[in-house]
Amino acid sequence: MNKEEEIPESFWEALVEVKDREINQLKEHVRELQIGHDRYEKLRRLSPMQFHELYEKNIKTGEHFDTLVDKLS
Repeated sequence: MNKEEEIPESFWEALVEVKDREINQLKEHVRELQIGHDRYEKLRRLSPMQFHELYEKNIKTGEHFDTLVDKLS
């Protein structure tokens, strides 16, 4: 009898489930990092005046700054 035959099938199923959950968590983390990177790139390309206008809009309207950045093309 080999070692795999000694381990119950339910163990392997649980292991696959845990790994799938971990993979999904990693994918979500990568997605969040990508969003942050995209926002940074948008802001990095703004002139100081454009950034100031965006900042002023945030202060005057109270709209979330990240939302304003996301709306930039």
